Order: sequence, then C-alpha cells, then structure tokens
Amino acid sequence: MTSLFPTPFSRARRQWLQGLLTTVALSLTIKPLSAAEKAEEQKSDKPEDSRSAYREVSPPRKIPILAFTDQNGTVKSLLDFRGKTVLLSLWATWCPPCIAEMPYLDRLRDKMESPDFTVLPIAIRSGDKAGVQQFYEQHGIKNLPIYLENSGAMITLLGGIGIPFALVLNEQGEVVGEVTGGVVWDSLEAQALLSTIIMKNKAQTKKLATPDADDQPEMGKGNRAVPSAPL
Repeated sequence: MTSLFPTPFSRARRQWLQGLLTTVALSLTIKPLSAAEKAEEQKSDKPEDSRSAYREVSPPRKIPILAFTDQNGTVKSLLDFRGKTVLLSLWATWCPPCIAEMPYLDRLRDKMESPDFTVLPIAIRSGDKAGVQQFYEQHGIKNLPIYLENSGAMITLLGGIGIPFALVLNEQGEVVGEVTGGVVWDSLEAQALLSTIIMKNKAQTKKLATPDADDQPEMGKGNRAVPSAPL
C-alpha cells in the first residue's frame, strides 16, 4: 500500500498529520447551524396556530375501522365514536412535539367535550397503561382518557407520515380535516374552527337523514293513498 507521507516521517507523526487532515476535512463539510437555523429547528417542536395547520378534506374521506384498546384493555374501534365529531390525535410519550401539544389537547377537552364532540387521543408505541399514566401525571394531563395502539400501523393506515397527527371525523366516521404537527388546540381560533366543523357535521347528518324531495312519491301521478283499515 502506498503511504500518504514520505518515509522520513515517523509512524506517530504520520498518524498525527492524518488526524489533523481528517479534522480539517470534517470542519469543511459539517457546517454548524446558524442562529436562524437553530431557531427554526426549535420552532418545529412548537405547536402551530390551528388556522395555518388545519387542512380541510373535501369530499369526506372514508377510513378503515381500526382497533385499539382503552385503559382497561377493552378493545375499541372508531365505530364506537360515531354520531359525534371526533378530534382523533395520534401521539407518543417519546415524541417532543407531542409532549408540547398534549396540555393544549387536555384543556380543549375540558372546554369542549360534549355529546356532539370528543377528543380521542391514541398513544402509538408508548407501552402499557402505566407508562401513559406516568406521562399524564408528569405533564399535568387531567382530562384526557387513555387509549393505546402499540403496533404503529394506525399512522400509515390513516394516511399520516409522522406524529403528532390529527384527524377530524364527522358523525359518520369520515375524515373532514387533518393536521400534521402540533397545534395550540385550546386557543380561541381552534375552538371557533372546531365549533364551525361541529355545526357543519350536524347539518350534514340531518341532511342525510332527510330524503330529498325528488325522492318522494308525488300524489296524483299514478300513486294513490292507501286508506287505513277500519278498527
């Protein structure tokens, strides 16, 4: 093997120079983050304003009926939550943006939980109930229930590319909106957005339950009312 240095250099000298050249090469290829880049990196873990993060899905998108478990180990599915607007949040105890977002979700549920709306947080690959309970205690989470899905498949099957990932479901269990990344869910803007979606979803359910006038048979066009039988 041909040496990088002529023979007069001792082995120790050659090793020292090789190390120096390696250090210089690395310093030229590894550029430290600028102040602006560091601020942007830190900002990526901070929840966003709901208005800029939310993306409406129209027409509503059907999704698989996926199973998960509650804190008692009972198997649940999204079918159990039909009939109301659902904010489905996929998160994990080890995910920094999720850690920042969860207190906002907790306060949102305290303010907006109703027969027409619920927050459904599902912990992905976060271990057992005890681990999530410990997380809740450490971060002051008092209003959110515990749901677990440890395979991690739910993220991909619901169309997510990372966490936190949230879907807004209508009363038929279809996706009407989605958010990738953390959001300040208890802000006035987020509450107003969700209230509008809840009203829209209720109107859609009412419309689906009411047949169109065009589908109603018209009297006098080959149709006769059938008299009731005498008692």
